[in-house]
Amino acid sequence: MKPTRWIDLNPMGAPEGLPSGTVEATYTSPTGALRNNVGKVPYGYLPLDLLDGAAQVMAFGATKYKDAENYRKGFPVLETLHSLMRHTTDLQRALATGDKTGDLGHLKDTQSKLGHIHHVITSALIMLDSMRLEGYDV
Repeated sequence: MKPTRWIDLNPMGAPEGLPSGTVEATYTSPTGALRNNVGKVPYGYLPLDLLDGAAQVMAFGATKYKDAENYRKGFPVLETLHSLMRHTTDLQRALATGDKTGDLGHLKDTQSKLGHIHHVITSALIMLDSMRLEGYDV
């Protein structure tokens, strides 16, 4: 695909073949079809497979709380922040002790058996959703 216009959306670098600091915004396909991605969210930059762990944490929570969207019933956003901080602290302990396998008991959550990092990501997503529901400008 030969680009006809570029827009600077990614200061950290671009995919192979694109100028550094840019993403393709408008291009013409080999068949001549035009595509305009100006202003659209560039999901291609996200490593979506890394969200698998967050999905597993959500499934664990759905079972634990007997509702996939229990958090949307209205408990305070601050409670989610507390959870995020607990998992972050346990993750920090894992990193500080070199607990790469979980043998020292810091890498993974004792209830879910899933990595604290996955709980941190999930807590951040839940917190963001909860803040939006409560009218925060996020």
